[in-house]
Amino acid sequence: RGNGKGRKFDEAIATFVERYGGSKTIASILISNNGLAAVKFIRSIRGFSLKNLGDERAISLVAMATPEDMRVGAEHIRMADQIVEVPGGSNNNNYAN
Repeated sequence: RGNGKGRKFDEAIATFVERYGGSKTIASILISNNGLAAVKFIRSIRGFSLKNLGDERAISLVAMATPEDMRVGAEHIRMADQIVEVPGGSNNNNYAN
């Protein structure tokens, strides 16, 4: 459990969740999109994390990446903390499913 970044971040997330009446923390988010949408999402979560948790990487971001994304060094995979490779080709094989 936790985000793998240490007790300090786990406590910061737990405190934030409790303050707003939540009961479950989020340690990581899977980004099942690519391109500009994924980049905007990553920037948004990084900003939220910095403002509310004191560190932009308090929540780990995992990006899905096709072979095409890997080949071109897509920005969203460079920005993510981890990647999960998915098949390329039509959306039937990757982000849409």
